[in-house]
Amino acid sequence: MTTTSLSAQAAALASVEWMAAAYPGLPGAYLTSHSVAPDEVNALVDCPSHFEAWREALGIPTDAVTVDHVGDRVTLGFCTLRDGVGWRVFCVSYLGAGGAG
Repeated sequence: MTTTSLSAQAAALASVEWMAAAYPGLPGAYLTSHSVAPDEVNALVDCPSHFEAWREALGIPTDAVTVDHVGDRVTLGFCTLRDGVGWRVFCVSYLGAGGAG
């Protein structure tokens, strides 16, 4: 098994720092980066309105958003590249359970 040092994630961590500085009013998210894909960041946002704020801030066109329906669950997502770091922003919402945000 190959181990990746924390320094391999430096670009992803710098991208997170840049996002926080560039968009201080953006709703917080559950952010992850992993040694398996050290040049990627995943951002799970709390609700569709927070997802929309991220989409607008990053200039993602609405037709680039994926929508998936499974039972009473709706998943919204998009991927973008910023300075060589892949960002995946997504939201899971439950219909009829106050998840409209």
